[in-house]
Parts: sequence; structure tokens; C-alpha cells
Amino acid sequence: MEVEQIAARAARWLVGEVADPISLSIPMGALELVGHLRNVYPGAQVFWQYARVKPKNELALWIRHLALHASSETERESVLSGRCLEETKPETAICVFEPLPKAEALRLLSELIELYGLGQERPLPLFPHAAKVYVEELAKARGAPDPNKALQRAREAFAPSHQAPVSESSDPYVARVFAGREPLAGRDRESTPAGPDLSFESVSRRVFVPMLRFRKREGLA
Repeated sequence: MEVEQIAARAARWLVGEVADPISLSIPMGALELVGHLRNVYPGAQVFWQYARVKPKNELALWIRHLALHASSETERESVLSGRCLEETKPETAICVFEPLPKAEALRLLSELIELYGLGQERPLPLFPHAAKVYVEELAKARGAPDPNKALQRAREAFAPSHQAPVSESSDPYVARVFAGREPLAGRDRESTPAGPDLSFESVSRRVFVPMLRFRKREGLA
């Protein structure tokens, strides 16, 4: 039944002929982004999965969305249909990103590539689930966001719980890389005063604020 629901939710974007894989070659300063985009239909690039739609899946779709719009001017959306994240809910979930101008896509993609490069030099505290919770909590209080409350919510999401015994903090790679340090601490102590702020809060905002700004509220079904 869930498989049929997932397919049904994606069906509205599966209109027309799917394009052949689109080759990418995007100059990004001293670098060049190369690759292929698949499942591109006239109105959207569309993906579906039986797995639950997690923040890391949304982030992967967001990167593909930026690559699509950075490669050419297009009005296509990007769509991911799957099962709801909460195990207690039988509904399906869908993630949809709205079109954005090519120049904006290039700028945001450059930001992510810069963070990727910094992540090759030192551990980058980017934990998709905790980061999304942090940014969404900040967005709730539009007038006066409370960073401390948002960080507390992120810590709760980061740690194991009865509902989610397997969490980002229990990942053995995370435990090894951040051994002896608090991954969700404030400004990275290794950064110089003039260097980039690679704290959890800063990295989360740089990645997820733009992503959530272009995400449609499609909800559950």
C-alpha cells in the first residue's frame, strides 16, 4: 500500500518524456563541477524511494536541484517521494524544491563547495537531522529567535532516544572523528579569529537556511 502511495504522490510530476542523463560541466572558480543528472522530466527532476525521507535525503536532492539550475535557466522543480520520517506515522512524505535563478543557484552551490573543501581539511560538524531541527527552531520564532533553545532542540535530535535509538551521535565514524570534543559546540576553537566560523550553528545555517527557503510545504498524505 505504501509503495502505491509513494508512486501516486510522485505521479503528478512524471509527465512527458524523461530526458537522457544530463551531463554537467559547471565552472566554479578554480574548480569545475562535473557529473550527470537523471530522472529529469519536462517539469521536474523526480526521485522516489521506499525508504523514509530523511534530512540527508533532502540535502542530497537540494544539491542536485542547485546543480540543475546552475547549469541552465530552467523552471523545473525537484521532487523526492518516500515514506514519512516518523516510524509511528503510516503516511508518505514528499520534498519539493522550487525553481531559483541560475545566478542564485551558482552562488549557493559555491557555498557548499567551499564547505566541502574545508571539510577535507578538518572535521565539519554538519549533521543533517540535528542541523535541520536547529534551523527550523530558529525559524519558528520569527521576531526573536532563541539560539540557545534551538541548540538544545538540536542536541536532543542528535542524541539517541526511545523513538530513535540509532542517532547521528551514535554513528561510529562521528564518535571517532569527534572523540573528546563536543560536535555541537560553539565556534570552532581551531579557527583563527579571522578564519571561517565552522561551528555547528554556523555550518547548519549556511546549508539549511537557503535549502528550507526554497522548499515547498507539501506535507504528508
